Amino acid sequence: MSLHRHDGSFFPGGRGGSPRRRGPGGGGSGFTLNVGWGGPRAGDPEYLAAMTRLVLPVGLQFAPQLVLVSAGFDAGRGDPLGGCLVSPQTFGLMTHLLGALAGGRLVLVLEGGYNLGVTAEGAGQCLGVLLGAPPGAAPPPGTPQPAALGALERTRRLLQGTWSCLRLPAPPPEPPPEEPDDDVTRPAADVTGGSPHPPGRRFCGWNG
Repeated sequence: MSLHRHDGSFFPGGRGGSPRRRGPGGGGSGFTLNVGWGGPRAGDPEYLAAMTRLVLPVGLQFAPQLVLVSAGFDAGRGDPLGGCLVSPQTFGLMTHLLGALAGGRLVLVLEGGYNLGVTAEGAGQCLGVLLGAPPGAAPPPGTPQPAALGALERTRRLLQGTWSCLRLPAPPPEPPPEEPDDDVTRPAADVTGGSPHPPGRRFCGWNG
């Protein structure tokens, strides 16, 4: 699984970082999960949405024996290369969430990061969680950017054939159409003064 910018100049780049890259054919198809942000400024809302909508559901279904994290901090707020906005506390929170997998057998390997202060803060939050401290209080995450939600949905659609946890429930069936009323007798007027509802009118709502 990889969360990264996929706008032309960032590793893994090209076809290797595309959401369409789902793993080698045969038994490996569907076992590569790429979330490619289409530009800069992905931050806490976007990364936490990726964790809760994709990474953790697939991780729980896959049930790994060990989790290895390539812990790069170039997505941290203030890094000059990544251009993203992840807070140090959210790096710690993501570490805490991953601890739910593999019975807590979790290894972080330090990777990128091009602002020493940003890297130190993010790594410090992650190390604290690994040592048993609760994650620091993250700022309110806010709402993910629409483009980021589109990227998450693209990955979900491409992998739902492999992972049942990513399949959305089918909407309820539409009610059958109402039969036309052949009775020529019109309904009596409402004694309260209101008029009867026109036949066939239905009120419905859809929360998706």
